[in-house]
Amino acid sequence: MHKVVFLDKDPDWIQFSNAGNLRNRLGLDSVEIEKLETCNLSNLGSDGQLYLIAHGSPTSAGPFERASDLATVLEQHGLAKTHKFIKLETCSSAADPDTRHEKSNIPHFFSFAHQLALALRADGYASIQVEGGTAPTVVMPGRDVVVDKSKLDQAAEAQARLALQAYPKEISHANHLINSLPSNANKGSLALIAAQVQVTVAPFFTSFGKATQPLLKTTGAWKTH
Repeated sequence: MHKVVFLDKDPDWIQFSNAGNLRNRLGLDSVEIEKLETCNLSNLGSDGQLYLIAHGSPTSAGPFERASDLATVLEQHGLAKTHKFIKLETCSSAADPDTRHEKSNIPHFFSFAHQLALALRADGYASIQVEGGTAPTVVMPGRDVVVDKSKLDQAAEAQARLALQAYPKEISHANHLINSLPSNANKGSLALIAAQVQVTVAPFFTSFGKATQPLLKTTGAWKTH
């Protein structure tokens, strides 16, 4: 079994689409979708994969600005000490810091993915590995991709154009589906809405994928700590 967990309390249409794409890719019957605040990670086997979905940056993931806080919450929700793999489906979670010490060239801080791996190992997760993107990431129907940081403005322009001009009705319907969920939605309801949102906005992501294909990182897109 694998788990897809939303870090944000109110995931948006992009995050629900991400969850739907992951569930399709990994196998519908082998994936549970939950929100962090109510999730149960104790039934996730050591070989199961944990995917954490949120908006993010090199120093944050959803509401978490300290990786150690996220590590604590994962443990509180039952993540076994034998767990081996976490993937951060958050933008730039493994991006190298922009600032370094002038003489040593050592980063002033580690990326969020690196910090999470260190915090978990310090808590006894001896075999844990944490993977993240080295720039903004997109969970496409067939694969996860990373946009080259130097071409981010072009990708943002394509996203805005498609969202506002080509597919506003689809995105509006996706938001309507999400807003229909009760605040205490169970994992079955989350999976259903994720599937419906994924289908609804699939045309957007097909077009976005074509528009951004020349803008993707081809080497060093992902890093594992």
